[in-house]
Amino acid sequence: MRHWLLAAIAFTASLSQSALAADMPAKAPRAAPLQAIYNWSGFYAGANIGYGWGHADADATATITAIGLGLNTGNNFITPGSGDASASSNGLLGGLQAGYNWQGGSWVYGLEGDFQATGQRDDGVFASTALLGATINGVVATSTVTNRTTYKLPWFGTARGRIGYAVDRWLLYATGGLAFGEIRADSTITTAFSAGVGTPPPAQLVSTRDVRAGWVVGAGVETAFATNWSVKAEYLHMDFGSIDQSFTTPAVASAFATISASGNLHARLTDDIGRIGINYKFQ
Repeated sequence: MRHWLLAAIAFTASLSQSALAADMPAKAPRAAPLQAIYNWSGFYAGANIGYGWGHADADATATITAIGLGLNTGNNFITPGSGDASASSNGLLGGLQAGYNWQGGSWVYGLEGDFQATGQRDDGVFASTALLGATINGVVATSTVTNRTTYKLPWFGTARGRIGYAVDRWLLYATGGLAFGEIRADSTITTAFSAGVGTPPPAQLVSTRDVRAGWVVGAGVETAFATNWSVKAEYLHMDFGSIDQSFTTPAVASAFATISASGNLHARLTDDIGRIGINYKFQ
């Protein structure tokens, strides 16, 4: 009897321990360590390559003057003309950039400057024809002045602020500030006469070369693919203001009049660029 009693007590104790173990909460699994969030703060420098779509929104004027000397003595003609002389100066570009970022939470603030060399160029053509008030050998006397202008943007630079929102290794940003660059406008002015009027003067060459300052705005996306390296894609729109270029052709004495021309070219210069770049961030 005694042995049976001891066995019953032992069995009851075993059941109690099993019940207590079943009621205890399961041990929580160990949390995986959190990955470090990328920090965009610091100085960086890099290079870029892209393409530019420049536009010279130009209009030109020309006034052709014929002062009568013989055939039409006293009949003086002053004929103004105007028209479009716009051009799109497209081409490849490449350069260097450098800047500094400050990060607060997910927001990134920065300053960046860059310098670019470009192959952007294109031609704009304007022509104006005037009746000279006479008929020579059955041909109506006319004078035509043609202005062919080649626009170039050899180089430009920007100094911009940046503000962006970072999601770990990705950064979306807007940018804007100062743009400056060298604008070239090389014009060739030719004069042509209808048959019998006379020999036209030689072509006139007029060049404008100016460093212009304007403004720039844009946006981009950048991603870090290593501790110190990142790549970006960026769009910028720049406005360099406008230029004016005047011209005067030599006077030509014909059988019935002295003929000359003068005029002006006015062009507003803008540029849109898309580029990709790579940056190295210094620790």
